[in-house]
Amino acid sequence: MTATNHFITGALIAATVQRPLLALPLAFVSHFALDVIPHYGYGTMPLKERDQKKHFILKQAVDIYFALGLFWLLPFLLRDRQAPIVTALCMFAAFVPDAIWSAQYVIAQRRGGAYKEPSAFNRFHKAIQWCENSWGIYIEIIWFVLIALGIRHIAV
Repeated sequence: MTATNHFITGALIAATVQRPLLALPLAFVSHFALDVIPHYGYGTMPLKERDQKKHFILKQAVDIYFALGLFWLLPFLLRDRQAPIVTALCMFAAFVPDAIWSAQYVIAQRRGGAYKEPSAFNRFHKAIQWCENSWGIYIEIIWFVLIALGIRHIAV
């Protein structure tokens, strides 16, 4: 799933689960639940080839900017439902597995080596994403709209 969908899902969890000690782990686990759903991606394309595509770079940039905008906006929109810091932490927790994977990938690239799945955590994370395709963007859009409607309903 996109960072945007992970972040907005984390915000919804924070707003609906009033106990932060429960909301944070639920937000983290939501990441894997979302990654099981068919979603946008490049399938089995080699990472080096994928990273050189202008479309991929543009999509990543738009996704990150939109996700960061939500990261700054949603905690304050939902402040009547949850403390802004808890909402922000849940949003980050819902995204953090991708941040871990990305950081390890970037470090490997800077060292000049090919990225290898170094841990059981990353192998699991990759294995559950069984269906990444270009048509998955439609599922991502539907997910975003449904979660945004849920947040709108809660925030009003």
